[in-house]
Amino acid sequence: MRFLNSDHYQVFVIGHSCGLSDRTMFKEIFDHNNCISVKIFHYTNEKTGENDFFDKSINLSRHFSDKGRMRKLVVEFNPADAIMQMNNSTT
Repeated sequence: MRFLNSDHYQVFVIGHSCGLSDRTMFKEIFDHNNCISVKIFHYTNEKTGENDFFDKSINLSRHFSDKGRMRKLVVEFNPADAIMQMNNSTT
């Protein structure tokens, strides 16, 4: 809470599904007046070109009390914000 109250901040979502298990924490962070934006770094499947930006956006929406504010805070999709997925297979 000290950090949230200290100054304006931007949230970077990297490698997190934003599911309901962290609802209390996310709601506190996203609904706080000092939150100025939320940037989603998404995974893009190189073979199909599909990405998970929309799914993460939907998951994020469940943590906002004010959906209009959410639409203002979430940074729009940018293909350059794709992150690499590590493959742990040993094949």
